[in-house]
Amino acid sequence: LPVLKVKEGFGRAPQLPVVGEPDEIEARLLDDAWGVQEKIDGRNIMIDVVAGKVAVGNKKGLTNLVSLTILDAAAPLGDAQIDAEDVAGVCFAFDAVALGGENLRERPYVERHEMLGQKIKRLGKSAGVRFVPLVTGRTAKEAFVAELRAGKVKAVDGFRRDPPDIGVSALLKIHDR
Repeated sequence: LPVLKVKEGFGRAPQLPVVGEPDEIEARLLDDAWGVQEKIDGRNIMIDVVAGKVAVGNKKGLTNLVSLTILDAAAPLGDAQIDAEDVAGVCFAFDAVALGGENLRERPYVERHEMLGQKIKRLGKSAGVRFVPLVTGRTAKEAFVAELRAGKVKAVDGFRRDPPDIGVSALLKIHDR
């Protein structure tokens, strides 16, 4: 593994990078307490769907302009608030803040992520929303680390599977220097 920047934080608190040694980073990635995702490098968007109407903004609440493709893809999600990345007009969803009108903020990240995956799977491939998988389990994470070593994965977001406080995500961000 290359020497990478590691950011750790909780919730939406600022995450200050520190340089981590490859062995330390690999140990964190393989730790059972963490689930990891490839960080899709796009523009972060928050998709709000209410009564079939879609609004897209950022975490500060400011409206973002996005392609009609993303707007059309998000409408079938039903009442939802989805955290995603916009990459050239393609929506990569990685977290559900609300689904079916239910606020999910108090639930652990792993549970919210699983609910989002089930929702997207029910919509089918034609939905146009891509689901960013959460990698857990030693064997799957070892394969993920091998892809990181080979340069196939450029950045990683890690999430505590059992955050210290429900509703607060413990984050681990790893990026090339």
